[in-house]
Amino acid sequence: MTLTLASLRSSIRLILGDPSAARYSNDSIDDAIRRALTDISRIIPNLTSGSLTLSSPGRDIDLSLWEGSGEGLPIHAIVSIRFPHDESADPESTYHDAFYFYTSSGSPFLYIQGSRIPQSGDKISFEYITTHTIQNLDSAAQTTLPEHLAYLLTTGAAAYAAIFRSSQISEYQGSRASDMNQLYQWGNQLMTNFRGMLADLKTTPIAQNRLPGLWRLDQWDAD
Repeated sequence: MTLTLASLRSSIRLILGDPSAARYSNDSIDDAIRRALTDISRIIPNLTSGSLTLSSPGRDIDLSLWEGSGEGLPIHAIVSIRFPHDESADPESTYHDAFYFYTSSGSPFLYIQGSRIPQSGDKISFEYITTHTIQNLDSAAQTTLPEHLAYLLTTGAAAYAAIFRSSQISEYQGSRASDMNQLYQWGNQLMTNFRGMLADLKTTPIAQNRLPGLWRLDQWDAD
């Protein structure tokens, strides 16, 4: 079964004991999903590909224009490039190793080194790292997260939602401090479980084979 935003919301609300959506809004659930999805993507990132045709010459290529066109997802790192890209050529012959990825003022850039300066009309294809997507979350067309990680995602999202709501309870009229504390403790235990599952995931072969240096590790994620 394909994971969708609707199915995840239902699963998370069951964990939260709120199947009728009386206490947790869609916005709060969706925000919690984003946070948990980012955590998972730090360990098993989404590797995908894209391509662009240059409109001007130069070694510095602003990838934010490609992101903003709606063709691709936010780029966190470039893994490999083919330059100049030629559909008729042997793929191995067009891989270009002399490049680096950087950000400037929040925008992603690709800098191509080597003797050949990129020219207007050149096509470049690339593999890049990004966060996983869930169908219909932020208008995503498909789900890229492996289905066997659904329980991990729902656990993490429920933890984030509960902890955030516990900080809001005191603002409601008639709320009690004990309500806030109980929900916070429960959410914190759920978060501990989530972090433990993430640590276990990190030891799996697929996570061990991830490309190094792509993500800053949190304290809990350190070796």
